[in-house]
Amino acid sequence: MAGKGTPGYLIALYVVGMLVTGTMNTLLQKIQFTMTSIGINGKPELFQKPWFATLNMLFAMGLVGVVDKFVRMSSKQSEKEVPLMIDEAPVAGGNNGRTGELSYRMKVLIVSVPAAFDIAATALCA
Repeated sequence: MAGKGTPGYLIALYVVGMLVTGTMNTLLQKIQFTMTSIGINGKPELFQKPWFATLNMLFAMGLVGVVDKFVRMSSKQSEKEVPLMIDEAPVAGGNNGRTGELSYRMKVLIVSVPAAFDIAATALCA
């Protein structure tokens, strides 16, 4: 790959950030799913899946989209031309893997379908 590589401190920061946010997500979901409250009959009841867990997941997914858009807008034009990750999977038909390359918009649309089902299932099962 041509050009500069990602600095080691930045990779370490990304890994630590991923570990911290993943751990916090797991712990917060555990706390949310084990909360109890006094029910209508006066007895403590366990929340099955509180609505704010669904709201939390929806907010987090939306926030990732906003951050991604901000990062893409704030990067220099020359950085936009170099992909962050290179897809080295062979494309049917050969031609150095350039003929079947999908646009960013098409990739977003492809990922949006299962994401929409995920959000719908989360909302319906809550």
